[in-house]
Amino acid sequence: MKTFEECEKYIYDLSMFGIKLGLEQTQELFDSVLKDYDYSLKYIHLAGTNGKGSTGAMLSATLSGVGFKVGLYTSPHLKKINERFKINDEEISDKNFVKIVNIIFPYIEKMKKAGHCPTYFEVVTVLAALHFYKEKVDFVIWETGMGGRFDATNIITPICSIITGISLDHQSYLGNTIEKIAYEKAGIIKKNISIFCADMHKDALVVIKKEAFAKCADLKLANSYELTNEEIIIEDNSYYQKFSINGFDIKLSLNGKYQLLNAKLVFMVLEKLSKDYNFSLKKALLNLSKVAWKGRFQILENGDVIDGAHNIEAMQLLVKSLKEYFPSKKFTVVFANYADKDTADILKEVAQIAKNFIFTSINNTRTSCTPQELVDLLKKVSNVPAQIANSIDDIQDFNYKENFLWTGSLYLVGEIC
Repeated sequence: MKTFEECEKYIYDLSMFGIKLGLEQTQELFDSVLKDYDYSLKYIHLAGTNGKGSTGAMLSATLSGVGFKVGLYTSPHLKKINERFKINDEEISDKNFVKIVNIIFPYIEKMKKAGHCPTYFEVVTVLAALHFYKEKVDFVIWETGMGGRFDATNIITPICSIITGISLDHQSYLGNTIEKIAYEKAGIIKKNISIFCADMHKDALVVIKKEAFAKCADLKLANSYELTNEEIIIEDNSYYQKFSINGFDIKLSLNGKYQLLNAKLVFMVLEKLSKDYNFSLKKALLNLSKVAWKGRFQILENGDVIDGAHNIEAMQLLVKSLKEYFPSKKFTVVFANYADKDTADILKEVAQIAKNFIFTSINNTRTSCTPQELVDLLKKVSNVPAQIANSIDDIQDFNYKENFLWTGSLYLVGEIC
């Protein structure tokens, strides 16, 4: 394959093999592709229902800010697959993407002929590992797709692991209770490897503590750290959050009060890594004022807000943040979501800050709720008026006075970012 488009289509076509939770295929492909590489990578493994991407972006910015070469593997992407593979915040080039895909291609075809073709996510995971190996990065921020125990990313041994939070999502794959989902997320805990855990539901924490004890893993809990002097500031028409933790004054460029919970985790991890790898914790923390992460409580210059809240916990946190940042303000909510989400509960939550709804659909292979289905769901939980837009382009025809809130799915966010 010679062109980026050919390689991208080849990778995307693997989606037909669906999602398979398990490590055997990823391990086989990983071992085959990387058998000639002996360069060891320092992985920081991230699992959690919400907050993985933001936490990873903060870790990448802080570690690269003190001179390290940092790989960041995340999912999903908003616009282009290259976003999933970054080094010091620079996406993989089309040229390098083509090179890596062509290296992996014969191994995929061999497995396909043997009757067990790797899935899309398994392939992009190995693609990320090979890219970071070839570029000889110092650290890899390694985000799970869903779950943890049987997630394709769980084939590595990290220098530490992080669980950002646990709530109900992907129940058809991970289980329909907090405890079952916590058990799957806790699958990234490795023997004698430190695990950092965010503030979370007590039932989830019980499961994680049990797994950490069984693996003799040093468990660090975020609830042992306290944030003080919290405030929202505006500088040069941009919003920031300021707070103090353990004697350090921090300025964070990511907005939404929930980002403070992620920043607390980042502080804990950096506190350990600064001792293990001899860098200045204070200097690393200064880079939190430079973090960029699109589609998460992103406040535009015109006052619109973009946030890919796609499950009930994420929407609750978004609504809480909107009330704190913009007291008494109502938005015209542009909303789309997938059919496998608890959409009625999500709509009930966001309706608190909605003056109007505009429902649209998502241009993706997964099944999304139709705009009419969303209208019908809304009527069951709220009296806020709603209209339908057949496409994103049609939304500009709606002459509402309120600022827009674009939310409900990262894929919707990707179409406007």
